[in-house]
Amino acid sequence: MESGKINLFCFSHAGGSALVYDRWKKYLHSSINLIPVELAGRGRRFGEPFYMGIDEAIADIYFQLKDRLNEGNFSFWGHSMGAILAFEVLCKCKQLMNYEPVHIFFSGSNPPHIMKVESISNLPDSDFLEKILLYGGIHKGILQNEKLLNIALSILREDFKVIESYTHKNIGMRFECDISIFSGKQDIGVLRQDLTQWTKYTHGGCSIYEFEGGHFFLNDYDREITNIINSKLRLID
Repeated sequence: MESGKINLFCFSHAGGSALVYDRWKKYLHSSINLIPVELAGRGRRFGEPFYMGIDEAIADIYFQLKDRLNEGNFSFWGHSMGAILAFEVLCKCKQLMNYEPVHIFFSGSNPPHIMKVESISNLPDSDFLEKILLYGGIHKGILQNEKLLNIALSILREDFKVIESYTHKNIGMRFECDISIFSGKQDIGVLRQDLTQWTKYTHGGCSIYEFEGGHFFLNDYDREITNIINSKLRLID
């Protein structure tokens, strides 16, 4: 990696792929190297089996990234399920390699110790879809295409199995860097008083940014979100 560059590893929401962050490339500062993290079972890893649980997901992601973390400064962004995966992978990096990021961005998620995940992965298709639609985020074109919808729902179902298996174990974990928290004001699963508890995970500062919208508020604020990322990471020496 070029001197002065910062690797920004991005983790998507349940059902998402690495492609969801491609649109950020035109807004991020040239010093930031966007690296979307692809999970098994989708995107370029479509043919690979899904994870059996969150521990398997964390181990796989850590294996993917560990050799890249010694390239220089790095940062993590994670939205929803991606926020919890980002947190747990960072814990593993700190515990096993003593590596820490220069900044962390958590979005659309409660802190690990107050995770609120409704168990829906075993619901019949129609009921499962009804629950998923409450979160939004499924493109209208997918809803109108039965084949694409079935693929999307199968990935979502497996991702919900992963996050439903989550147990917060890294109690007392704190990072040295500042963290930034992003949320939609109308997100039904994330409350303001819960967001403030992210402060428990850093010895540095914790900034909270709220936007109009629900769980997928970030789809409407590419420029605003990346401006914040740019401002935070460009302060890093």
